[in-house]
Amino acid sequence: MATLSATTLLDVWERGRAHGPLEQAALLLAAAHPASPPGALGAMTVGRRDALLLALRESTFGPRIASVATCPACGEALELAFDCADLRQGDGVPGGKDGGKDDGQHDDMQRLELDGYAVRFRCVSSDDLAALAGGAGDTSPRLALLRRCVLEARGATAPVAVESLPAHVLDAVEQRMALADPGADLRLAVACPDCGHRWQAVFDIVSFFWREIESWACRLLRDVHALAGAYGWSEREILALSPFRRRCYLDMVGS
Repeated sequence: MATLSATTLLDVWERGRAHGPLEQAALLLAAAHPASPPGALGAMTVGRRDALLLALRESTFGPRIASVATCPACGEALELAFDCADLRQGDGVPGGKDGGKDDGQHDDMQRLELDGYAVRFRCVSSDDLAALAGGAGDTSPRLALLRRCVLEARGATAPVAVESLPAHVLDAVEQRMALADPGADLRLAVACPDCGHRWQAVFDIVSFFWREIESWACRLLRDVHALAGAYGWSEREILALSPFRRRCYLDMVGS
């Protein structure tokens, strides 16, 4: 994974500002993995995607994360501080140490046999989420997603449509997906110091990382403006400076 330069990160931020989280995640990963084959990043599981984004965030802004959560019991705002390592689930790859392989298939392929039904399926990918972003038509989002991810379903004697599978079989498929791709649902154990309530807070790496990039970009552009006005340098010349040298020049401008 490439470490993004200030110029590249600014370009990604500018192109992604008008888009949603799925497109923003895709832009970040495409910039960090320029050698990836076309379609490979979108086809990877959500957990793997988020593991790569977490690693990119760590290489960009460091391992420490500061966030805020609201207690669902009393409404108190809590400041959270933790490391990127606290969020890692195995290696973020389906079939890793937390998910386990199933029937010797490819890591992204799973097989479930339950009550006479055999279901072969894969974990949810970014492409699946993008396909459903515009709506699921005349079906529920859950069923539309399962239709995309279930590759084959059979009863005792014949194939079965996804919508014809019993509810408890569909529930078991979703549970197996969650086990196979644990990084797709990043959560933090939080305890409220005010009321003592404990819960699992969801951490969305895509939205969090993008907000950090927006704050960083606005600060950096103000620094570029100040140095360009003081020294007449171009944006390219200023961004080529290391963060330490930029700060030294800014300190002299402000003194």
